[in-house]
Formats: sequence, C-alpha cells, structure tokens
Amino acid sequence: MSNINSTNPIHSSTNLFRRLAWQSSVSISIKIADGEPGSGAGVGADRYFLQVPRYTYLPLLIQEIRENFVELALNDAELETVDETTWWFEEERDEDEAPGAFAGQGTCRWHWPIDLIDLHSYISRPRPLPATAGPSSSSSSSTSNPPISHIPNRRLNLILHLSNPPTDRLLMPNNVETCKTQWLNQVKEADFVRWRNTNRVTNLRRTDLEAGWDGIVQDDYDLYLRMASRVLPLPTPVAGPSKNTGSSMNPARSPSTDPGSGAGSGSGSGSSIKSESSYAVRSVPLKIYLPDNAPVIQEVIPPTKPDGKPATLLSILRKHLPLLFPPNPPNLTSAASIRNMSQSFHSTLTLNQSRSRTDLKATNAQPAIDPYTLAFPVAQGILIPPEADLAWLSSCISGADGWFRIGICIRAY
Repeated sequence: MSNINSTNPIHSSTNLFRRLAWQSSVSISIKIADGEPGSGAGVGADRYFLQVPRYTYLPLLIQEIRENFVELALNDAELETVDETTWWFEEERDEDEAPGAFAGQGTCRWHWPIDLIDLHSYISRPRPLPATAGPSSSSSSSTSNPPISHIPNRRLNLILHLSNPPTDRLLMPNNVETCKTQWLNQVKEADFVRWRNTNRVTNLRRTDLEAGWDGIVQDDYDLYLRMASRVLPLPTPVAGPSKNTGSSMNPARSPSTDPGSGAGSGSGSGSSIKSESSYAVRSVPLKIYLPDNAPVIQEVIPPTKPDGKPATLLSILRKHLPLLFPPNPPNLTSAASIRNMSQSFHSTLTLNQSRSRTDLKATNAQPAIDPYTLAFPVAQGILIPPEADLAWLSSCISGADGWFRIGICIRAY
C-alpha cells in the first residue's frame, strides 16, 4: 500500500472520501450531574458545548472539559477533592421523549469512539427517513449519481459524573494510554477479519504505527494516513463485466471523483481482483448495531456474492435482518401496519439472539422502490444508499480503527 502513487485515480478518490469522513464531527453538550459539586442553579457555567471529531474518544476530551468547564463550575475547595480518574459520562435522555423510544445506552464506554456513542443515541428511538438533498434530475440520473441523505443537525447530550464510576459498565479506566491500547486492539482485530492474520499491522514500523494514534490525538489526517494507507485496502474495482449489466460494480459517487472504468483494472481476465483490494478480503470488518441494546451483529461477510458480483449494503441487510429489510416491503399507511412494524422489529431481535449460523436463502426478487420502509441504516452521520458496495464503504468511510459500523434506526411515520 505504501507504494501507491497519489496520482492513481482510485487512490485519489478513496483518499477524498476518507478525508471527508475524518472531517465529520459531532456536537456535544455536557452538564454536571445533579448532586455533584458545581451542579444546580447559581453556578458560573451550566453547560459546556463542544464540536469534536467522530473518530476521537472521551478520554482525549477530559483535559479540555476540566479546564474550560469544571474549573469554572467548582470553587477551589471543591476542585481539590475532584479526582479525574473517577469521572464518567452517561447520555442524557430527553424529558419530552416521544413514546416508543427504546432503552438508552446509559453509561458511555471509554473505549468507544464518539461516532459509536452518537450512533447509539440516534438509533435509540424511531425517526423519520432523512430528507435527501442532491443534484437536480436534469444534471444527472438518479442511478449514476443518487442524492445523499444527511442526518439533520443534532446534539449529543451527556451528563458528567465526578464520582462513583460504574466499573462493571465502563470496563476500563479513563486514562489515554488504556484507550490507545484498546484502539490498537481494534485495528488488529479488523485486520484479522480481512485477511485472517494481523501481518499488515504487526509488520508496520513503530513510527508508522504510532502515527496512527498521534493523528487521532492531534487531529492530523495526514499523520494518521501514514498508518492507514498501509493497513486499509483500496476499493480496486472488479474488472471485466460491463457497467450496464445492472449490477452495482461501483459505489455511488460524484462523477468528478469516479476513478474511471479502466483505473486499476489492468488487462486481466474478467474475474481478476487486485490482491490488496477491499474486494479481495476474506471478510469485511463490519458491525451492525440495533436499538434497545440488542446484541451486535458481526458475521463473516465476504465483499462479493457467490456469483462474483459485489455485495451491496441492501443485500447484506436483507440476509441478516430479513424482517426489517424484506424483499417486498409493506406499505405503511395505517396504524395496524405500524403496529406490525414494531412487532417485526422485536421478532428480529429474538431471531438474531437465537438464529443459527445457517445462511438464509438468497432472493432474486427485484428491489423495491423504497427498500427502507421499516428501518434504515446510518453510518458516519449519513443515510447509506442501498446500492452502495460494501467493500467500497468499508474502505472509504470506516472508523479510525478500521471498522465499518452501521446503526439500524426504526423508521417513524
């Protein structure tokens, strides 16, 4: 990966999307828990607002929160009794929360990136499908350049506790070194899922490996890329089949960033795939998160189907969540249909806790006009198009630890 020239169109396109994902952020509001020093009326600071990168971690924010918030809210005597090692956060639930919301995440884990904490918060209640905003129909067709659906601006509200941490929920202390170790473990696990070994991580020079974490701490994408470019495979497309066959050979992206039909494909046979391509990995490092604190779905998911075509996001969701993403979604126009939707979701939770590992039979049904009738997938703060190739998604918009995380949000009407 280190020898790939930056002028390579596939490399340039991938780097663009990785940088865009890196630059995405989350708005956070923090208040001190009731009963703690500095809480209540009459203090100099009620809440602290900050905008943080999605890839960062709570332990990396403690120093800023202390200097700009806690030291203003507490007097000198109270500050002397405060021990940062006992701090912990939990999500603040809305008082006017709509009926039907699922169980919240409660205590925030130290080793979770902010993106994952925000993802759990977003999918904890049914929400309308995000509105689409994209190019006009006169400029391009919806097939070649579909609109992008952004999650409306929202804020992640957290409560800061200064004492009595629930160690059974936090699982680890809040120091930065422990967080770094957990991040590195995730990087190695993702590499093992791809190739069934961790050679690409363990063979890195120490300076390049340290650059990955230093890039996260310093918010320096180019520094982080010294590690990521050597670990994350490029989405080199499959060569051979025509783009007009109806299969999703390339993910939806703007024509200005499309690597082109001939880039990286070489002159090999129709089934040839670059050995370092995300289309050639053993399995995609993918985790699917459901509401109500349901178990995470993590299976061996190849980037291509048995017929050699790329696996799309919708095909994976229909295979592993068939009740939420059926081949023929119902028309939800009545209260009875909405009740059936709720029952379908709870049946899905039961299915995924007790289902065998036997693959569900693939369906050849034509995709519906609206495949997200019951639920929809979100990642990195956006609604993911159903026809996007899973290999491309995992290569271009995965987290800083190499994992591609999808949250399933129940659709509200």
